[in-house]
Amino acid sequence: WISAFDVVEFDLEGKKLSKQEAIILLLNKIIFIRTAEDFKLVDFNYLKDEYARRKRQYQHSNREKFFDVFFSDIEDFFYEHYNTDLFAEPFWQYIRKTPENILTFENVFELVVGLRDRWDDVFGTGLLHYNYRQINEDIFGKAYETFIAESRKDSGIYYTPRPLTEYIARNIVRAVCEPLAERIESALDKDALNLDEAESLLQEFYSIRFADIASGSGSFLVKVLRELFGYYSRFRSTLAWTNSFPQEDLFSLPKFVVDAIKFKHKHFPHDVTIALRLAIRHIHAADLDERALETAKTNLWKEIIKLAPEAYQFYRIKESHILPNLSLNFATGDALLDTQPHNTALLEHLATHGTHALQTLHSIRSAYLDNPFKIELLQYVEEHKQVLRTLAYAFLSEYDEHFAELIQSRKPLITAIEFFYCFFTPDATPLPVEHRGFHGLLSNPPWEVIKPIAKEFAGIGKFAMEKKDFDAHFRAMLKEDKAFAHECK
Repeated sequence: WISAFDVVEFDLEGKKLSKQEAIILLLNKIIFIRTAEDFKLVDFNYLKDEYARRKRQYQHSNREKFFDVFFSDIEDFFYEHYNTDLFAEPFWQYIRKTPENILTFENVFELVVGLRDRWDDVFGTGLLHYNYRQINEDIFGKAYETFIAESRKDSGIYYTPRPLTEYIARNIVRAVCEPLAERIESALDKDALNLDEAESLLQEFYSIRFADIASGSGSFLVKVLRELFGYYSRFRSTLAWTNSFPQEDLFSLPKFVVDAIKFKHKHFPHDVTIALRLAIRHIHAADLDERALETAKTNLWKEIIKLAPEAYQFYRIKESHILPNLSLNFATGDALLDTQPHNTALLEHLATHGTHALQTLHSIRSAYLDNPFKIELLQYVEEHKQVLRTLAYAFLSEYDEHFAELIQSRKPLITAIEFFYCFFTPDATPLPVEHRGFHGLLSNPPWEVIKPIAKEFAGIGKFAMEKKDFDAHFRAMLKEDKAFAHECK
């Protein structure tokens, strides 16, 4: 799909994305829309029909206007109703606007999507003709991470098979959550109802945080989301006994029933709000590659609508922006260069000199959790984080002469800033050491390297050298480098 666009010229001057990133942005948009179609959130064939409608209207008079209107229509619709920043970035701006190039783009776009003619329908070619109910995040994750590994010649990118990601995610979430979840269910039981205790325990549960700081396409985090949604559903089911009472006439009900109904509406109003707050509270990701993070976001958004598709059907939507904005929870940076997130001296420096920024960021996050449909609250997040990064860079450069050079070419992930609420209280005081960070960190296990792979062992990227060339190189290393030969033994 990506290589098909090689013949298309992109206008990248002054733009924030590379050609590859712009293509991946387009593909992610199409995949999300098709997933929405197959789960009946929007009309079936929404994308195909919109394309045909606008093509009839504009193609013969103005091809450029046709694509401009087509992309604006679908991006505005999905951004307004589903709030994914996937649709906040207009795609058409990246295409060079010459008649020849627009025609080339049209041919490639119709080939990739499957819009050329009825034979695409007959033979099922193109993105339109996959069954997105059957395609999970692991299929896209495998394809995406393989592509990135090949394009970057990077030995550090691995796809973890689904059975492993499911096993790891299930066990880490249950190890962290299950003891507390059982106490919450007991406090909500009708025969032993204790709403004060349940409130306290739920606030503790809401503070649980999971992270994958080398997330790739988000396969681990999708499984964590799924497990956590199960816990929220359990808590709501524990209060199902309140459904037998008339909800419209609370004055005639016993006080304990009224309190339980209000408690349920406060914490578990409906699937949309639950999913919004769940993702914001619990799911965190970082990756060196911004393309990977964008794909991880897309996979999470797709999973959310799969968990409760009826709640996300277009005609049922009562609010705008009903999918979570993940800008507070996702960060780009190199986790291997994290600057000691538990470094108390750094935290105290940030608390002293970045007090206003930290307190403002906390206020923004709290306000967004209270009203997750109001995405304009998040518009100044990056500005305040940059204030803290500047303070941290200056502080760390004083202690490490290499750090100033490092940040010129690399972007360290300063966890204490990107995920500030995991390290500071709302008044900008550093949290006690035992309360800092995450409750669960997910990571790719060494499943490929139980027996070391020769290329990786020799420091050669998986795709950096052909096998026949590498074999000769490896034999030469064994002969010429005694230390390396000894390690191999």
